[in-house]
Amino acid sequence: MGALDRLIVDLRWFGMSRPRRSNRITFSNHIKDTFGMPQPTFHFQLTREERADCGRMMDHMMRVAAQLGGFMPGSEPQFLTPGLPLHIAGTTRMGKIRKTSVVDPNSQVWGVKNLFLGGNGLHPFGNAANPTLTSCAMALQSVEQIKRILPSA
Repeated sequence: MGALDRLIVDLRWFGMSRPRRSNRITFSNHIKDTFGMPQPTFHFQLTREERADCGRMMDHMMRVAAQLGGFMPGSEPQFLTPGLPLHIAGTTRMGKIRKTSVVDPNSQVWGVKNLFLGGNGLHPFGNAANPTLTSCAMALQSVEQIKRILPSA
């Protein structure tokens, strides 16, 4: 590496909130988005315990970063607005109990024969990293169930 070269390390810590009814999405009956769909509103708050976890998480990240060097200007640690990354989980929760979930472990909507859901909304609670691979794995599980119930060709 030359004198002007430098290595940049991007550190990201992910916090988690537990599922609860007060954290939800509602859709407007009057306001439409760019695509003409009902505008979503995200209702989300952290508990006191979750806020304390976030404080410990930030402290840990600062200690790790201090071992690696300084921050680039404008890249100082920050908390993102909840929901900003749009990896919303738990809105169509997967579970083993119909009363507390929307879909079964194969992503099939409870009580609807030919309806399967996919995506991050199936995750029972928050993720500690990008959820794409988890959603893909859940989709593959769903495909296997669909293949089992389709009439043989």
